[in-house]
Amino acid sequence: ASDNPVSIVYDGSKYLVAFHESSTIGWNLFAHFVSTSGLVDANRIMLRDSTYSPGFPFLNFDGTNYLVVWSDSLFTPNSIIMGRYFNTNGTPIENEFTIFSPLNGMTPFYGVPIFNINNLTILI
Repeated sequence: ASDNPVSIVYDGSKYLVAFHESSTIGWNLFAHFVSTSGLVDANRIMLRDSTYSPGFPFLNFDGTNYLVVWSDSLFTPNSIIMGRYFNTNGTPIENEFTIFSPLNGMTPFYGVPIFNINNLTILI
């Protein structure tokens, strides 16, 4: 179950692949850049650490930066959908932010970011 790619996005020159990796207290979310010839960059990008019980990372590219969306506190009534932008080097460019939180007894499970021209839509 560890290191399974769960989301891939192409920025026009390379791929970003996000995956889970198990730790002693839960799952961490990481990513690697992969060239079009299949070479995996040795530097692993930390997307979210296990202290937040993250899961289901989804990626998209807006033409300038990557948006990573994931679930925190997964499989609990407090599950929330979070997001964070990363530049094309894999460096976070701002703090993570909440996209959806529980509302009227409904708990979001995961969100998929979709860019359309200048608009962002998150499917939950």
